[in-house]
Amino acid sequence: MIKNYLTTALRTLLKYKGYSALNIVGLAIGIASFLLISLYVYHELSYDRYHENADNIYRIVENLRTENEILFQSTSSPPMGPTFAREFPEVKGFVRFNEFWQTLVQKDDTKFYEEKCFLADSSVFNIFSFPMLEGDPQTALTEPHTVVLTETTAQKYFDDQDPMGQSLLIRGENYTVTGVMKDVPENSHFTVNMLLSFITFSSENRRAEEEAWFWNGFHTYLLLEPGENQAKNLQAKIPDFINKYMPNDDKSGMYYEDLPLQPLTSIYLEVPRSWENGERGSKSNILILSIIALFILAIACFNYVNLATARSSRRMKEVGLRKVLGAERAALIRQFLGESILVSFVSMLLGLLIAVVALPLFNNMLETSLGYGLLSNVYVWAGLLGLTLLLGVLAGGYPAFLVSGFHPLSIFKNAPRSMYGNNWLRKMLVSGQFVISITLIAGTLLVFDQLDLIQHMNLGFDKEETLTLWYNGNQEIREHLDAIKNEMKEVPGVQAVAASSSVPGGGTNNLFSLIEIADGSMSPTNINTYRVDYDFIPNYGIKVLAGRNFSRDFPADDTTAFIINEAAVKNLGFTSPEAAVGRKVDQQGKKGTIVGVVQDFNYKSLHYAVEPLIIHMNSNWYNVLSIKIQSDDIPEVVSQLDDKWMTLASGLPFNYSFLDQDYDKLYNAETQLSKVVTIFSSLAIFVACLGLLGLTSFSVQRRFKEIGIRKVLGASVRSVVVLIANEFIKLIIIALFIAIPITYYVINLWLENFTNRISINPLTFALAGLGTLVIAWLTVSYLSIKAAQSNPVDSLRNE
Repeated sequence: MIKNYLTTALRTLLKYKGYSALNIVGLAIGIASFLLISLYVYHELSYDRYHENADNIYRIVENLRTENEILFQSTSSPPMGPTFAREFPEVKGFVRFNEFWQTLVQKDDTKFYEEKCFLADSSVFNIFSFPMLEGDPQTALTEPHTVVLTETTAQKYFDDQDPMGQSLLIRGENYTVTGVMKDVPENSHFTVNMLLSFITFSSENRRAEEEAWFWNGFHTYLLLEPGENQAKNLQAKIPDFINKYMPNDDKSGMYYEDLPLQPLTSIYLEVPRSWENGERGSKSNILILSIIALFILAIACFNYVNLATARSSRRMKEVGLRKVLGAERAALIRQFLGESILVSFVSMLLGLLIAVVALPLFNNMLETSLGYGLLSNVYVWAGLLGLTLLLGVLAGGYPAFLVSGFHPLSIFKNAPRSMYGNNWLRKMLVSGQFVISITLIAGTLLVFDQLDLIQHMNLGFDKEETLTLWYNGNQEIREHLDAIKNEMKEVPGVQAVAASSSVPGGGTNNLFSLIEIADGSMSPTNINTYRVDYDFIPNYGIKVLAGRNFSRDFPADDTTAFIINEAAVKNLGFTSPEAAVGRKVDQQGKKGTIVGVVQDFNYKSLHYAVEPLIIHMNSNWYNVLSIKIQSDDIPEVVSQLDDKWMTLASGLPFNYSFLDQDYDKLYNAETQLSKVVTIFSSLAIFVACLGLLGLTSFSVQRRFKEIGIRKVLGASVRSVVVLIANEFIKLIIIALFIAIPITYYVINLWLENFTNRISINPLTFALAGLGTLVIAWLTVSYLSIKAAQSNPVDSLRNE
């Protein structure tokens, strides 16, 4: 019996090859797209969950209140971890990290600037699941000047030699390799190349470790005892802890408002705080991608159900004949359901194959390395099989139960109207497809508008053709900085060279300062700080609004001059930039006056508003050279700069990048989102067109005789096309009004990530609706024109 059903099902699929192909291909693309996006979403949601103690690890973060604002920081002070462990029974252990950025590491005569080097307590391997390949995790970091390398870092410095017991010169001091750990997985909110023993810092800074409650440069993680309410109970005790150890400091005007406990598994997707130790994801991006995945699957499913019900009406005479020959209704239902489930199953297998083949391309597009881990999950397979059966039942159930219920005589005499294309179900499904298509087109246009705003917005500084050369405050470079700058400027194509502590997009220091305000009092504030030389502001084309730039004509500028930005002027309550010039400043003992005010420039990404900034000169903090290039042969200029640097910098790495590229990387998540939205929106529209093609074919065949009669009566090709297209145009107009609020809501959620954002233009929705209309018209016209150009004799021959 089953063999007979399968044979009949295969014959039916082959008999209606076009419909079968549209059904299978459309559904397979929908399933493949859904799986690929699901892999990415699963990856984003899996961050830090690989740790054995993931559910019991919390990070101490800080909410610091000043006179003018609350500072939300990811860091904490060195005494917090030990004091929490000593004071609270809920705390089982702690580990502190302090990152050394761009650390100079030397092996023999080879030097590298190494990123992701952290001081870490020896307890790190008890808190986090970082498997050791060599060395004892309990003792690897218990002694001063010891270091644990990741597998990749060990290979980088020692090739195939055994690194254990060997030495590296790190920050000018010898460290002994006492362990090699596995590379940190990609789905970690921070990554590591080296772990240096925290006791090295402790032995040299014992007082700071015990008393420096406002030295907020450390990331502190707590391992709590197992239990559902441990974090809640501990959080309730923190106000008393703050009052005991960190009472309000009236002199600084800064105090701890709260010390929230941040669950490890939520860090990656939460709104980033200051001084994060890694890249962060985006909840809104995940939401948008999840919606797109569901939309594509929905379009594919709508297509499948629609085409299946449309095709069933063409088989009514077959059903009538089977019933005349004795077929029971139950057998017909089983036949229809079996065929539908078979198509659904084949589509699922093809969709899986497409997903597997496309995954490397998908990884390349997103610059990630997604694996097939999700596909090994038994629940995923159960869900896929359940979806296959559900689609089969939905697509086959409607015609199975309805068609099999008609009397043979009524079928042969006049096919029931309810089986044709003008029923509410088909209209609803087609409208649903158009709603999704318009939403995706409008969403894609709005994402591109926002990215265009980011790429072309006036940032307040010139980032083009600027090479940044980091030397991380190397003392030898600092001592000969002016001579090195002059040598660099001799390279043909180099316009100017400036030195600074950082560059736009590269981070700032947030320092406590006292600044004189309008009433003459000194206002305490924590303010972002740049240290720059005379050439920085003109080199970046930053506009001076009041006062002046630092100048060699004023020898005291390098010790007493400060410049602030417009945001600082407003934050301090001055009525104009001119009113701020001449005001006193005391920043951590450096005293002077404000000599100028510069126009706001986006020294952070456009995700953030421009915050108050103070700029002063201090060569002891310079870390980077900004080299302005004007040349038609930039690679040649870079090559000459490299040669010059090797001569001047005693073998220090030529650690350069281009500022415009670095700045663009701040929007990697948005760029990747735009790629995904564009590709999968296009696929969704393609799948919708496949369905529309099938439905148009059905509509043309159903009205074949009507078209013939109209042509005999003088109807033109255009009028026939309009006749058929009108069925869908009305649905598109309805869909447009449904899609507008959906798109508006979702895009506004995403735009909340940006301080500088587009305003949603109604024209975007008009373009999306028009685009859908054009695509639908072209799809419908293709078959409609063929039908309109056919010989009416062919359609009326059998009447």
